Amino acid sequence: MKEATPLKWPEGWVRTLPEHQRTRTQWKKPQSFYIDSLEKELGRMGTVSSVLTINPRGDRDPGVAVWFSRTKKDDFSWRETLQMAIAYPTLADIDDAYRRLAKIYHPEGSNPDINIFHKLADAKAKARYWVSRQEGNTFDYAIACDSFRETRLNVAALANSIRHIRGLEQCGTSAIMEKTFQGFAQISEKAESHVTTAAS
Repeated sequence: MKEATPLKWPEGWVRTLPEHQRTRTQWKKPQSFYIDSLEKELGRMGTVSSVLTINPRGDRDPGVAVWFSRTKKDDFSWRETLQMAIAYPTLADIDDAYRRLAKIYHPEGSNPDINIFHKLADAKAKARYWVSRQEGNTFDYAIACDSFRETRLNVAALANSIRHIRGLEQCGTSAIMEKTFQGFAQISEKAESHVTTAAS
């Protein structure tokens, strides 16, 4: 798991006011222990890439956010739409294929077709997102915590939370777990802009 500073807080997650942050005397281990625990829990859950964003030491904001992607079935329909035979295209390859076809089907192109033009734009977005995920620059999910006064305690809270979420699957209620992850899902464009910065 990569670590990155500064903290990249997921859009839509409410922040805890400093006066409402708590402490937890039972969690006495160092921050590195809790980071290792978080990484193990993410791995057990089928995470393929992740980045933990935190503020640099000495910053007053102890919040943490982990951004990650899990193994899932990818939709490669964009290959056919963009007429791409390249197994592992780059962003430039995708943009080139899109431009070549968009010239033809654009409303002012040689063979205008607005439906195909919109499908091309959608395929381009899906293809770019797939490449960014493969390179570990874009993540499907984010979970954040700032309930505690110390960064290490917030990391511990994330590790414990993910362990409990995994418990749903162990109890045979994986559908509930998947519903839970829908709440952690990031909108592709926002996730890309948020975490490309975090992971670099």
